[in-house]
Amino acid sequence: MTDKAAMTSDQRLDQIEPVLADVVRTQSRIIIQIGKIVDYVTDTREQVEVVIQRLNRLELKVDRLEERTNQIADDVATLKTDVATLKTDVADLKTDVATLKTDVADLKEGQARLETQQNKIQQDVTAIFQLLQERLK
Repeated sequence: MTDKAAMTSDQRLDQIEPVLADVVRTQSRIIIQIGKIVDYVTDTREQVEVVIQRLNRLELKVDRLEERTNQIADDVATLKTDVATLKTDVADLKTDVATLKTDVADLKEGQARLETQQNKIQQDVTAIFQLLQERLK
């Protein structure tokens, strides 16, 4: 113990200097590492902000896409209704065409009967006219 007490201040400085130099080197390394961490955090924060901006734009695009998808779904539903209505209209038209065909056939048959009757009447008129001519002679 007397050896330690008998140490001079130069001897104590000689012992403390390497420890202090090591502490200073360690502090320098720590400061450099903290600087790197700060740079990394700053870069990461900037990257996160860029990602957030992109996500916000993406969210807007998704919202617009959702609106368009809903509009398309509404349009498809309307088209389905319109197609169903058109199918009904076409079926009605087919029925109307079939009725018209029947009516046309009936009219043709009636016309044929009328023509036959007209021919008979024409023959009767001709016969009467000839009969009148013979009597008037």
